[in-house]
Amino acid sequence: MRRAPRFKDGNHAALRTLWRSIGGSWLDITPIGGGEPDALVGWRGQDRLIELKNPALKPSARKPRDNQLDWHRSWRGRPVAVVLCFDDLRGLFEEA
Repeated sequence: MRRAPRFKDGNHAALRTLWRSIGGSWLDITPIGGGEPDALVGWRGQDRLIELKNPALKPSARKPRDNQLDWHRSWRGRPVAVVLCFDDLRGLFEEA
């Protein structure tokens, strides 16, 4: 079965670099095309799965695709967090 090519959101590299610069861990998840999140991130003994969306896009283009929503619903761990910017990412760990 052929899958559509996967692309990274325009803010992916910048967020990864900034996250690592403050001492956070970032693991890009292998793009297998099944709707899985973009990355597993860790900070201060906590970790989260994140789905990145580009804030430069119009709101309708930032919504998770159907296969992403299916994956999110089937995941039995913590909910996948949708992240637009660094403040969103850092906020996930301040709530923990």
